[in-house]
Amino acid sequence: MKPNQKSGLDKKIKQTLRRALEHTAPSILASFDSLRGSINRQRYFRERFQPVQARGKALLYVGKKIEILSGPFKGMCYLDETVFGSITPKWIGCYEIELHGIIDEIINGNYTSIINIGCAEGYYAVGFLYRMPSANIYAYDIDYLSRSKVKKLAKLNGVARKIKIAGQCSWGELAKHSRGKTVIVCDIDGGERALLDPVECPSLLAFDILVEVHEEGKWTPSTLALLKARFEATHLIKEITATDRESLTKSMAGLDVNAGPDQIGELVDEHRSDGFKWLWMRAIKSIIKDEKSSESKK
Repeated sequence: MKPNQKSGLDKKIKQTLRRALEHTAPSILASFDSLRGSINRQRYFRERFQPVQARGKALLYVGKKIEILSGPFKGMCYLDETVFGSITPKWIGCYEIELHGIIDEIINGNYTSIINIGCAEGYYAVGFLYRMPSANIYAYDIDYLSRSKVKKLAKLNGVARKIKIAGQCSWGELAKHSRGKTVIVCDIDGGERALLDPVECPSLLAFDILVEVHEEGKWTPSTLALLKARFEATHLIKEITATDRESLTKSMAGLDVNAGPDQIGELVDEHRSDGFKWLWMRAIKSIIKDEKSSESKK
């Protein structure tokens, strides 16, 4: 059999097997597709970021263990492997620096539970647990490899038994966490448009929500406008806009590393465009309850 004939036969066999799985075991096929997608993304990020990661490690951690150097999760041990994006801003502690004030607000906000949807390798999920050891932390991600990294990061910081890790986060899952003071930290690449719907999931009306907004195509209304409209009657909403990293590069020059502005600039670069948005939406009922609690303590 000629090579091209064998290749054609292999393709037909794969197509036949795929059609069979679509009818007999769709969940297995979905898991396979998810894993294959994860592996492909891992390969892409490894090829794109591994050289920067190696240079960053040589500059930041000579003879030292890898831990976050600044920011709200300073001191937390961190991974040294491929993650979905650039890892060096997380090592430095300047990742999503626009949110640092809100992260501190959450840490000091007496939350019972934190629901991290789209947790990736666990920067926020494990970070919050590192700073809030008494809180219930729930980490959701549909990506299998991400969930495995969360487990590894939690173990690295000695909190593996305290974090709950799962795949898909549904309205039913959210309803399970309706007791106590709860905050959602959400980054699901456009999925927030469907998930954060208080008509379908009334529990959302009582939650504080920090969400990264993704605009896909020409949706009308935009995701930003849609989420604001859904929560404007029940939440105080603050819009945060990502900025460039030029000023951040200058501020990071104070790091105790032998690196120039160009090197620092490379390490803090998150490789995404300026101007994208987050929404910080605090439930009015939660704010009123906090104010009453503060007054009663005086």
